[in-house]
Amino acid sequence: SVIVGVNEHGTEFLQYLEKLNLILGSKLVVLDTFTYDNSLLVRVNDQSEQTISAKVAKNIFVQKI
Repeated sequence: SVIVGVNEHGTEFLQYLEKLNLILGSKLVVLDTFTYDNSLLVRVNDQSEQTISAKVAKNIFVQKI
């Protein structure tokens, strides 16, 4: 999937996404889900792996590629 937009536009949220390299056009692959807190382990741009919270995931729009 590719990030195509975000639902939350607050400065803190956008800065957080930038620190994780979760920016428009970034490629995401979900590697695992954690039922305890609904967080996701994702690979970003075929490079780094990040764990993102359910709250973050719900505010990112992706498109399948």
